[in-house]
Amino acid sequence: MASTIENIGLYGSTVGKLNLSPDTLAWASLSSSDKFSTTSDNIIHAEWSVYGKMAYLRVTVKDKEGKKSLRRFDGFSISSFDTLKATFLSNYDVSIVKTKMSLGGASYGLPSLKDSDSRLVFNENAVSPDGTENTQGPEMLSLEMNEVSQCVMRGTGTKDRNLIELQFHDNDNLEKNSDQLVQISFYVPPDADMDLADRTVNTAAEDLHAELVSASNVNSATGSVICEFKNDGLMKFLSPSGKYGIELYDGFLRMQGSKYDFKVKYTDISRLFLLNRPDGRAFFIVALEKAIRQGQQRHSYLVLQVDKSDSSVTLNLDEEARNKSGMKDEQLQGKFSNIMAKAFKLITGKKVFVTGKFRGYRDYEAISCSLKANDGLLYPLEKQFIWLHRPPVLVRFEEISSVEFQRYGGAGASGRNFDLAINLRSAKDGNVKEYVFSGIEKTEFPLLKQFLNEKKIKIINLQEDTGRKSYNEGDSDDGVGLDGLDEEDSEDDGDYGDDDAKKEQEEESDDSDSDDSDDDMSEGSDVEEARKRARGEPIKAPTKKRAKTSSSSTPKGKKKKKKDKNAPKRGMSAFMFFSNASRAQIKEENPGIAFGAIATKISEKWKELSEDDKIPFEEKAAADKERYNKEMETYVPPDDLSDDEPASKGKKSPTKKKAPKKDPNAPKGAKGSYMFFQAAKRVELKAENPEISFGDMSKKIGELWKTCTDEEKKPFEDQAAEDKERYSRETEAYNKLKAEALAMSSDSSSDDSDDSDDSDSDDSD
Repeated sequence: MASTIENIGLYGSTVGKLNLSPDTLAWASLSSSDKFSTTSDNIIHAEWSVYGKMAYLRVTVKDKEGKKSLRRFDGFSISSFDTLKATFLSNYDVSIVKTKMSLGGASYGLPSLKDSDSRLVFNENAVSPDGTENTQGPEMLSLEMNEVSQCVMRGTGTKDRNLIELQFHDNDNLEKNSDQLVQISFYVPPDADMDLADRTVNTAAEDLHAELVSASNVNSATGSVICEFKNDGLMKFLSPSGKYGIELYDGFLRMQGSKYDFKVKYTDISRLFLLNRPDGRAFFIVALEKAIRQGQQRHSYLVLQVDKSDSSVTLNLDEEARNKSGMKDEQLQGKFSNIMAKAFKLITGKKVFVTGKFRGYRDYEAISCSLKANDGLLYPLEKQFIWLHRPPVLVRFEEISSVEFQRYGGAGASGRNFDLAINLRSAKDGNVKEYVFSGIEKTEFPLLKQFLNEKKIKIINLQEDTGRKSYNEGDSDDGVGLDGLDEEDSEDDGDYGDDDAKKEQEEESDDSDSDDSDDDMSEGSDVEEARKRARGEPIKAPTKKRAKTSSSSTPKGKKKKKKDKNAPKRGMSAFMFFSNASRAQIKEENPGIAFGAIATKISEKWKELSEDDKIPFEEKAAADKERYNKEMETYVPPDDLSDDEPASKGKKSPTKKKAPKKDPNAPKGAKGSYMFFQAAKRVELKAENPEISFGDMSKKIGELWKTCTDEEKKPFEDQAAEDKERYSRETEAYNKLKAEALAMSSDSSSDDSDDSDDSDSDDSD
């Protein structure tokens, strides 16, 4: 007999209609095109369970190959059991079995893998009547292993060897505002007598993790690898952060790391970008339709930092595919960044966007700026802005309502920069209506303004309270051009092709310590003049006088603080010694590198040094500090130095209270027990996870400290007590020496006074 039941939900989809006919069991969604159907011969088993006022049905079916799977239907009324049981017996010769579920809310149980239908099942932990052994009680939780996207051991410390984390694929078929499980973690208690520091023996969690990885097939890939990019130093993942290798297959790419593995279908890739960096490297960006998840963080863009050194890679394509793509042989040769772009373009079939006609003040293709608290690079392309890199932001010109140039008030460094506010037509990315890119050098203004005018993007006039003209006041764009650049009429960002691979990038501008940021930014500034200044070419003097600065901008009667040329030079830090030692080598390895890029490379090299490698530079810094302290003991500043001098009689200059200078000979303050614990754990965490950031390390140390017992804290508390005693002794000795020095100074002053009186007396005679 046939039967149709309305408003029945299928797990992983929406609400629909269930049709039970003598030949088939079929379900169809009411709001989408989702369907499921199977014949009566493929129905093996059926279970009925009750949750509160509703019930659900689990049906085990098999496919053509005999592989079993589970289908879950919910939304049945409890009273419909008898009718449903009779229908299944009549149509499919299957008796529905009532199954009791654990509804007590327990958070622990016995796990087991059901190989028959690839499920991880947790049963209630029931104890035998005599209390000697655990037995499986009613089912508590059931998870489909084919829905698992990641199965990882959380963390790298010894205490994290008992934690397993499962992540699940996002389901786009659910109804709007529906909840879905995306992540769950399990704690598997270790054996009582097990040493967690001994990594030669697996914990119970590690054994279960291996079984789950095998059952979920998260690390498996079908088909042959067409192209592979190994993690060999030529590329580095910035988002998601970590060390990953890339394998390109026929229909998807695979990112394989030490902890996480990701698979991305080519149909989920929206676009690709290859953007040059000012430091001689490049960004390669993969924009995704469906974000991937690394822990709690979702990533809609894969951002790689790629090198431009010469390299080669082999594409395992047949002759027909090579001929279709125009390849003469199976190897791609050239710069690594170009090779990666071409390989992705050939295999994925996606267009690779490169930078367009825009060039900044220093002839760079990007503008250095900040988005909120993050520094990055803003790339003005032909159809969109893209900001890199954390988090990446892409704004298409068609999404922009208007832009505003916002200038800082006041003088000094704040007057050397401006902000670019981009207002959107509608909210995106979590109700964002505006992006403010701050800290842009004012020398970039004429070039950026010209670019926006060419793209016909509306610029809102701003009249600031300071009385200065806003950036967009006036209509004149005369003299603002893009000399030396090809005038292309392309309707979109340029696509990467063979010509790009052959084209060599121009050398970056020479290192320069000069700062032209004191010049006022005005509407009449010419782009060509800005370019000449960047290249160091002579510039004709302006015909018009520069506008006078407001007298209110600088306080009257205040002079700069005089500096004694004979004062001791301050001690340098360990990083400065390392910087001086590395600068020449970096210039030699990277001819023509920009001045700012040198500092970036030095900082990266310093972070990569181990604690042992930093010791020589720290010793030099300590010796230099000692030299400075000794010179300061004998240094006597001249009497004519003053911070402020009145400009005229009767007018008092404003004075500011200054913090008293710290005596370099004063004892170093005592450290607390947590500081000793932090110093001990920092080296250990850095060795276990070299990629960990400073903030994450501090957070991790704080969590470890909270979990320490009083016995574990005792060694560090003892160290703190000893350090406190040391500080007391040194403070007492320091105060004693200070008192003696004051007494000697007082006696010397008294003697000088007596000598002066005697001298006056002699003169009078």
